[in-house]
Amino acid sequence: MSRNQGGKKMGMLGGMNLKKKLLLAFLAVGVIPFTVVGIVALQQTSSGLQAAAYNQLQAVRDIKRGQLERFFEDRKSDTMALVETAATLSQSAFQKLEGTRNNKKRQIERYFKNIQEQVVTFSGGRMVSRALPMLSEGFYFDAEELAEEEEVVEAATSSLQSYYEGPFTAAHNERSRTVDARSLLNGVSDQARVMQARYISDNSHPLGQKSNMDGSEEASSYNDLHMMFHRDMREFKENFGFSDLYLVNGESGDVVYSVNKDIDFATSLSEGPFSSSPIGRVFQQAMALEFDRGFVQVDTSRYAPAYGELVNFVASPVVSGGERVGVLILQFKQDQIIDIMADTSGMGETGETILVGPDYLMRSDSRLEKQFHTLENSFSNPEQGKVDTAAT
Repeated sequence: MSRNQGGKKMGMLGGMNLKKKLLLAFLAVGVIPFTVVGIVALQQTSSGLQAAAYNQLQAVRDIKRGQLERFFEDRKSDTMALVETAATLSQSAFQKLEGTRNNKKRQIERYFKNIQEQVVTFSGGRMVSRALPMLSEGFYFDAEELAEEEEVVEAATSSLQSYYEGPFTAAHNERSRTVDARSLLNGVSDQARVMQARYISDNSHPLGQKSNMDGSEEASSYNDLHMMFHRDMREFKENFGFSDLYLVNGESGDVVYSVNKDIDFATSLSEGPFSSSPIGRVFQQAMALEFDRGFVQVDTSRYAPAYGELVNFVASPVVSGGERVGVLILQFKQDQIIDIMADTSGMGETGETILVGPDYLMRSDSRLEKQFHTLENSFSNPEQGKVDTAAT
């Protein structure tokens, strides 16, 4: 069968004439090289296209890499600029806070300096140097005379007991504070009782307004002197924003005069019920001063005669006839200091300055944390109210 097929093919070629054979031969000679050249050209073209595509991808890669490098370099510059800006802003904010702190410090120092100048100037003035020895003389004349009468002492004690256990205790209770009124009264001498009864419990003006009485209804040596000086003393106290003003005899420590007529009036600051309190300490320190034109001041603390409120005392010796005859004491509160510290101009919503004492308790009010960090709450809750931080 193969032979027959082979024979047929040979027969087909053999049956062609020479012209056709030559045509096929020439066609084969022309087509085969062309086909080979085409295949080779196609392969070369394909390789060229691949190389071009690869080169193009490399170029794109290099472009993208350059773009990314420039992007990160730009971001690096931006970040460095941001860091520098943040540092500058932080430094500026710190300098601003530091400036505010220094400004507050100057205001507080100026406030205390004014108080110190006022107590020294007033204690050295003619009125006080006259008033203290004169009031002392009248005080002892009346007190000793009245205390000799048992009925007078008993009446004074009864009147004072009603006052101490009534309005005075109620004033403490209203402020959520406790006081042992009976113990305080037991520490008051007979001489002090008769004088307190006349100017405190028998005074028709209500608690906190006893200073409105210029003089007692009972005529006496002391009362005449009281009426002579009281209005000027009261005016000084009110004009300069003090809470109270005291004249204390240097020899006995007796408070021979006070504007407010609280229960420290007529008591001895040397051995009476308030001798170990802030007012007792400031009196004793003032008497121990080397120079007459000096002053002493005690820090903020609660004071029972002021209904347990937080007060400060400043004192200066009083000289009359070349001798130190006693001490002028001024009582003042923290209100003006709180007002100074409360000014937050330029500090935004979260900035504030506070004043802290050596005991780490507040001497001003925080506007951001009022539960424990106000003056009142800090002293009422000292464990929670302390500001014991690196800054303080």
